[in-house]
Amino acid sequence: MKTSPDRASSTSILIVDDIPDNIQVLSAMLTAQGYEVRNALDGSMALACIEQKLPDLILLDIMMPGMNGYEVCRTLKASERTQDIPVVFLSALDDPTDKVAAFDAGGVDYITKPFQLREVLVRVRTQVTLRLQQKQLQANNTQLQLEVSDRLRAEAALQSLNRNLETRVRSRTAQLLALQTELRQALAREHELNLLKDEFLSNISHELRTPLNSIIGFLHLVLDGFCEERSEELEMLQQADASAMHLLASIESMLDLVSLKRGQLSVACQIVDLQACLQIAIATRMPQIQEKGLQILQPDSEKLLLYVKADPDKLEQVLVHILDNAVKFTDGGSIEITSGVKSGSETDDNLTPPQVWVRVRDTGIGIEPSTIPKLFGPFVMADTSSTRIHGGNGLGLTLAQSFMELMGGQISMDSEGKGKGTTVTIALPLCCD
Repeated sequence: MKTSPDRASSTSILIVDDIPDNIQVLSAMLTAQGYEVRNALDGSMALACIEQKLPDLILLDIMMPGMNGYEVCRTLKASERTQDIPVVFLSALDDPTDKVAAFDAGGVDYITKPFQLREVLVRVRTQVTLRLQQKQLQANNTQLQLEVSDRLRAEAALQSLNRNLETRVRSRTAQLLALQTELRQALAREHELNLLKDEFLSNISHELRTPLNSIIGFLHLVLDGFCEERSEELEMLQQADASAMHLLASIESMLDLVSLKRGQLSVACQIVDLQACLQIAIATRMPQIQEKGLQILQPDSEKLLLYVKADPDKLEQVLVHILDNAVKFTDGGSIEITSGVKSGSETDDNLTPPQVWVRVRDTGIGIEPSTIPKLFGPFVMADTSSTRIHGGNGLGLTLAQSFMELMGGQISMDSEGKGKGTTVTIALPLCCD
């Protein structure tokens, strides 16, 4: 996961080390990556620099004259103004007790000297990305709180009007009732946003911590020399990268859900080759499919040229999620993918256009029919040990359903029960242009 040049140029990093050579090497590397770098030779100078301008990340040595790194970190964590700044310790101390002390003081990572510049850069990028995402989440939460406050003030104003209603003329009654209806609808929406916010905050800790712990764990294995071969080291770094991408996907899903609930999520529809989009989605899941030894059955897939009007990115995201679920919950057997066209229908009031449908049927663990409607709600997963083993954040079906509705389509799920597989069907209007 790389930090973009624009983000790097706006990211401030403070290096605190009493050895000028270390500062020079780290500063040169980070400056070359576009970061804004400041330096301090001891703890007191570091606190003065931080007081002058808050950095986005601190690389902090432990053994320094005067205040050591632990004391500096504890001072920062004791202040509300600086407690959220991530601190990465740099030290020649490699005893486990030293590392525990660093994390107890409030550090988010620990790099042992002598360090590898490439590894330092990877860890810096990870922490910078997490810091930027944390700021974005905090900004969204603040905006939600402001909107709630505005609505509550509106409700208070309306209640004040109601207390004086008897003195108002009858001609204002209809207008007042209309305002009350609008306010109730707004409050209902705000209540839904509040519930979403509570669920969001309760789930985000787990969703961020789990992949983050994996990233740190794999990097520590590499750093601490547990990899005897270069291939083992590369495998650990690849695992860390996969966890980082999973973390990013979880954060993006949560931000999409917030945008969706605030009515800010949109689609850019165009004519899309459905079969081509489907093949791309299958290709992204093929490593997992091959790893589990599953069969992909596509009867007639090459015979139909199907075009729909859809947002290609959102449609691919929906198809990837459906296939991902089918692979995760199918330990053996096959996944059958079929597609076709459903004729339109005409009534006295309107004409329903023909629709293109795609159906994904697996031979997996299945689900109780009564549970299916609940799965389209945010943060909801089937309450069984199997689904918890397979993981997930409970947002995929919610976003898939919302994307389909925004594109004028539908998504449905069917299963005859546990152990009998699951079928998911999506449908979009056929593009005849």
